[in-house]
Amino acid sequence: MKKKLIIGICAGVIAIAAIITAVVLISNSAVSGTVEERKSAADALVEEGKLTKAANTYKSVVKETPSDKDAVIGLADVYSEQGKYDEAAEAVKSAIALSGGDTALYDRLMKVYRESGNTGEAFAYIEGIQDDETRRKYLNDAYDRMSENALSVGNTMGNLSSGGTLAFKDDAIFYCDIAKGNSLYCIRNGETKLLSDGNISALNIVGDYIYFVDKARDYHIFRMKTDGSEHTKVKKIMATNLIVLGNKMYFINWEDECRVYEMNIDGSKLRKVSDISTEMLYAYGSSLYISDRENEGSCYKIALDGSGEMLLIYDSVYFVSGYDENVYFRSGNDALNIYRMTADGSIYEPLNSSRSGYINVDGGYVYFVDFANNGSIVRMNEDGSNQTILCSDGANNLSADGEWLYYFSDYNDKKLYRIKKDGSGKECLN
Repeated sequence: MKKKLIIGICAGVIAIAAIITAVVLISNSAVSGTVEERKSAADALVEEGKLTKAANTYKSVVKETPSDKDAVIGLADVYSEQGKYDEAAEAVKSAIALSGGDTALYDRLMKVYRESGNTGEAFAYIEGIQDDETRRKYLNDAYDRMSENALSVGNTMGNLSSGGTLAFKDDAIFYCDIAKGNSLYCIRNGETKLLSDGNISALNIVGDYIYFVDKARDYHIFRMKTDGSEHTKVKKIMATNLIVLGNKMYFINWEDECRVYEMNIDGSKLRKVSDISTEMLYAYGSSLYISDRENEGSCYKIALDGSGEMLLIYDSVYFVSGYDENVYFRSGNDALNIYRMTADGSIYEPLNSSRSGYINVDGGYVYFVDFANNGSIVRMNEDGSNQTILCSDGANNLSADGEWLYYFSDYNDKKLYRIKKDGSGKECLN
C-alpha cells in the first residue's frame, strides 16, 4: 500500500512538472503572424519585460529573413539585457556578413562589445574587416571616447606612454600633479579635488572606475570610483605600465623578472602572457608591443593572449602612439627621432630629425614635445611634413583628449595647462 502511495505521488509530481514545463514553453514561444506583426509583437514584449518570448519572436523573424536589420538589432538588445553578450555579438556578426557591412549593424556590434567589456575580441574583429575605410574608422573610433563607437579602453596609448598622468571621463579631468608628488586630483565643474595622495601613474578609466599604480604603496594596483569613493587595492603586486582594456588589464610584473602579465580587472585569474623581460609595454588594437630589456631593446609584437610573438625591429621604442593602423614612436637611438611603423612592422620610416618625446597622434596630426627646442609642443602631418610650433612652455607629459592638448610646464612651476590642437586657447587649470 505504501509502495503504491509513493508511486502515485511520484507520478503526480512528474505530471505537475510536465504541466509547468509545457506552460513555460507555451508562454515563451514565439508569436505568430507576418514578419512585421512579429517584430511589433517582439517590441511590445520587450516593453512588458517578457524578454525570453521577445527573443524567440525576434529569432523567428531572423530565421525567416536573416538580413532583417531591425529584428537583428532587437534580438541583440534583448540578449544584451539578459547578459548574453556572446549570443548578441554572434547574431549581429551573422547579419553583417549577409548585409555586406551595414553601418548600423557595425555600430550595434561595437555597443555589444562595449557593454560586455570584451575589448580584445572587439579589436580582433575590427582588424578582420576587409574594407579598408571601414576598418580604419572603427579602429580610430574605438579610442575616441566622444565617439558612439568608443570601446572600453582605459586610456589611449599616447597618453599612457606619457606616463598616464592624465585621463578623462565626461567633463572631468583626472591628473597626477607632478608638483605635488604625483598625488591624484580631479577637476570637475571648475572645482579641484584631491582623490588620493601617493605617487600615482598609469591612469585608466573604464566604466565608473579609475585604475592606477601607486609607487608610494609598493607599486601595487588600485582602483576607485571616479568620485573618489571605494578606494581599494586590486592586486598586491609590483607593477608598472598598467593598461586596462575592458574587463582585462595588462602590466609588467616586477616580481617575475619584468614579464608581462594579464588579469581580470577584479584582480582574479592572474596569468603570464610573455616570457620576454620587458622594459616598456604598449597596446594598440589586438596587440601588445614590447621593448625587450635583454635583447638590445628589440621591439616585439604579440597578441593580447600572448600568442604570435613577432620581432618587429632591432631597436627600443618609447613614447608610442597609435592611429589609423600605424604605430608612432621615438627611436631608442642617439638621435631620438620619431618613426612611423605599420602595425605589422612591414613599413618603418623616420618622420623628423629632432630629439622628441611625449607623442600623441590624432586626426591626421602627430603632436610631440621637441626637447631640442626648449620643450616646445610641435604639430606635424602624419608623414612628418608641415611642422608647426604650437607653444614653447617647456612641456612634458603631453596628453590629448578631444580638441585639447594637456601638459605640465617646467617653465611655469609645473602647472597643468591645456591648449587647443591648433595652438589657441591656452589656459592654466590648477
